[in-house]
Amino acid sequence: MNIDQHPVLPNRDQDRFSDLVNTIDGIVWEADAISFDFTYVNSFAEQLLGYSVEDWYRPGFWVEIMHPEDKSWAPNYCMDCLNQKIANYEFEYRVISKEGREVWLRDLVTLCFENGKPRWLRGIMVDITLRKAIEKQVESSKARFQSIFKTAPVGIILVDAQSHAIVEMNPAYCKLVGRDRDTVFKAGWESYTHPDDLSDEMDHAISVARGDLNQANYVKRYFRPDGKQVTARMQMVTLGDEKAIDESQYLIILEDITERQEFENKIWRQANYDYLTDLPNRNMFQDRASQLIKEYSRSHQSFAVMMIDLDGFKDVNDTLGHVMGDELLIQASQRIQTCIRDSDTLARLGGDEFVVILSQLSRLPGVERVAGKITAALAQVFELELGQAYVSASIGITTYPDDADAVLDLLNNADQAMYLAKRKGRNRYQFFTEDLRDQALTRMNLVNDLRVAVEQEQFELHYQ
Repeated sequence: MNIDQHPVLPNRDQDRFSDLVNTIDGIVWEADAISFDFTYVNSFAEQLLGYSVEDWYRPGFWVEIMHPEDKSWAPNYCMDCLNQKIANYEFEYRVISKEGREVWLRDLVTLCFENGKPRWLRGIMVDITLRKAIEKQVESSKARFQSIFKTAPVGIILVDAQSHAIVEMNPAYCKLVGRDRDTVFKAGWESYTHPDDLSDEMDHAISVARGDLNQANYVKRYFRPDGKQVTARMQMVTLGDEKAIDESQYLIILEDITERQEFENKIWRQANYDYLTDLPNRNMFQDRASQLIKEYSRSHQSFAVMMIDLDGFKDVNDTLGHVMGDELLIQASQRIQTCIRDSDTLARLGGDEFVVILSQLSRLPGVERVAGKITAALAQVFELELGQAYVSASIGITTYPDDADAVLDLLNNADQAMYLAKRKGRNRYQFFTEDLRDQALTRMNLVNDLRVAVEQEQFELHYQ
């Protein structure tokens, strides 16, 4: 029955209603409640699916255009609604357009009665193909995310932004912290975090959740049940509405960098510490001295540098061998260390040369007292595996900023003073003076002049 001929509506209202439904972006329809054959469709039906109005009125058309996979349930679903006399219901299914295109429809159906019995089905079909495509893409993305989540070689956890409870975790995270899922869920992520890292991590999490940071990247440490400490590089981002923290989650990705950091620390230590005595080497000494100069230039404080050379060390190497010589160097470094404060720096420059920074220098007699303790300690007998050995120490001393204000100048000054101590008989200390610099400069100029004189044959040989 054509709606334009519907007996309920006057002609004027029929025209207005027909104009109205033909402007709707949806298929407005009416069908027989028994046969499901259409008795009316608006013009949008032909626009959406390509079938003419006459096609729609053909008996069995609705089932005919339905997607094969939906024919098995959609008509039965409608019939169940009829039998239960459900007045309003909706469902989603697929039909095939005239061009063979798959179209998803959301059908909102109203059951109309006549004399108490179901007579018509009326409703509107809305095209939801785009929405279904988006949902499919989202589901596909979720599936890919789940696959990545489970198989990723890095640890991944989802944490509730409000309660900070773990929502989900992947196997790699369990492996990283050395615990199974149930244990982690019960204890919470913070239970295994190094105590020194927990406060910073919470600050990062709050900043990310509030939107102060787009993401946080930092390094943190975990404790495994066997007591081993694991270092992880962490990246944290927030999911959900940034303004509604209680509805957000943190996505946290953790990469185990324990071995890498141990290797980097090893390389750094090799570059900055002496392999034999485990003391700072020349590179680390220069760095610490430079930092101290920067600090003391502002506070107008002083410090002293001591150059220590072991007298007679070559004899130990020649007689007892290099292994015993190394053992003597280790013992010597330990003796020197007992003579200085924890705030001072002892470094080995190489061979049998050591250097000490005496920080926060207030008066020179204190430096002399330390130098005396070092010479006395090193003059004691060294008990080595292959015999006893005796050495002494020649010490050169210079001060910052009185003598120099640069690291290399301080080292040169201390070195000159140390060689003067050797010339004066060894087993003693010597302060740097300006005369030493002048003498060193004179010696260097003399050597240079002699070399030029030899090259230019300026010498004459006389016999007396």
